[in-house]
Amino acid sequence: MIWDLFFLVPTGRGLDLELMTADEHDEVYSWIMANQREWSFRAKTTLGQPYRRAMTLKRLTAGGRDLASIS
Repeated sequence: MIWDLFFLVPTGRGLDLELMTADEHDEVYSWIMANQREWSFRAKTTLGQPYRRAMTLKRLTAGGRDLASIS
């Protein structure tokens, strides 16, 4: 089973919708990463490409990599 989380992209009539800030996105990504191992289903993000960036950074820093060395 997959929980498909959709992160909206404002287009058309949706241009006036209030969007999450970058910090709010990072908070959601952190929450997903912190909890998904306990879930009996997999979490998938749609239109949430920065989630992959957040996961990669977490893995690198957990492995002792310095973020300044990543470029």
